Amino acid sequence: MVADEPGLGKSLQAAAYTTRHHYKTLVVCPAYLKYNWEAEIEKFTYAKSLVIESDNLPTPMQIDNTEILIINYDIIHCPRILSLLSNTILDCIVCDESHYLMNLKAKRTRATMQLVRLIPRKIFLSGTPVKARPSQFFTQLNALHPEIRDFADYKVFRVKYCGREKIHLGKKAQYNENCLTELHTKIKPFYIRRLKKDVLKELPAKQWHPILIKLTALQQEAYQTILNSDRYPNPLVKITVAKQYLANAKTPLITQKAIDTIELEKKVAIFSQYVNVLELYKKIFREKAVMHRGQMTGKERQANVKAFQEDPNITTFLGNIITAAGYTITAAHTTLVNDLLWDPADHDQMSDRQHRIGQKFPVNVYFFLYRNTIETQIYELLCEKRKVTELVQGDRKGKLNTIIDIRQEIMDSIETKNYLHNSGSRLE
Repeated sequence: MVADEPGLGKSLQAAAYTTRHHYKTLVVCPAYLKYNWEAEIEKFTYAKSLVIESDNLPTPMQIDNTEILIINYDIIHCPRILSLLSNTILDCIVCDESHYLMNLKAKRTRATMQLVRLIPRKIFLSGTPVKARPSQFFTQLNALHPEIRDFADYKVFRVKYCGREKIHLGKKAQYNENCLTELHTKIKPFYIRRLKKDVLKELPAKQWHPILIKLTALQQEAYQTILNSDRYPNPLVKITVAKQYLANAKTPLITQKAIDTIELEKKVAIFSQYVNVLELYKKIFREKAVMHRGQMTGKERQANVKAFQEDPNITTFLGNIITAAGYTITAAHTTLVNDLLWDPADHDQMSDRQHRIGQKFPVNVYFFLYRNTIETQIYELLCEKRKVTELVQGDRKGKLNTIIDIRQEIMDSIETKNYLHNSGSRLE
């Protein structure tokens, strides 16, 4: 497993290794990365690659004449494709963004695991192998080394390393720091993780900026109406509706921040998990913006990334946080985060689209959080989860129980006060 931080060239390392040894290789990756893999292989190696599409399966002759086959997780479980690959003699399988396999019951996981068992060499790539909880790591470890006793049985793994993971409303998961450290020690023989600060000492810093903002009186009333409504008896549904409301409410503020940034730095990236929010920003910035989201084809996404990187007239990149992995947008060095997901790994992947090889300026990531709402609570939860994932991945040594009061931290932030003073009144 190569678990280098995002931006250190994991895909290039895997391509170099497999082509150097002339291994016939299957690359399994998210759909939006298929053509990125094809481009990287063409640019850096002499190997011939072939992208497999569900509606146009390659012939046996095409497969025989190709060194690297590329397919996405979404279609690998299709019976015709799985049969074709199972009957192809392969030397190596590369699972890119291997955290996609964390769900044991998913069709893509079962199909990929079937192929992994048949192929002698396995390389897993992920800058965020543990997205939020140690249990999400099990499938990857089981696929790589099922002969290791702790990784052979999910129940054994959960009892030993996962503590009380299930989170009830008002309660937090509990982990044993010694057990997590032991897990990291056990994976060391086959696990490589390098951090940017250790490898790319010339890479400028990345700074996280939580910006506290305030709902207007009317917005606060609407927000409380959602929380007090009987229409949503399920608490998770109510939280989701509240999150969506807050995501839409802050678009004017983020739009102004984006305009200010473009005037100074020329380019900016905005991320959201909601398609309607991205579409709203697209209407605002029009032809000066490109989008990267799941509903687009891989070729469309790659073309938009290329346009943002190379076209000086394209100033705004609109990305879906959920699909923010594997591509490079170093043309900008400011990221504006519209809303929050539940896993710190998603935000790491998002911010590392800019903070990677080729970046010449410090990268600033701004989280806009409404005061006294679910957003500040989610941000605090993300900080807690990050401590756990860092301990398993080897990024942190101890201090699992140290609690960061992020709400007090952002309220005390001089930058927050200055930004709100300078921008808040005119945006209200």
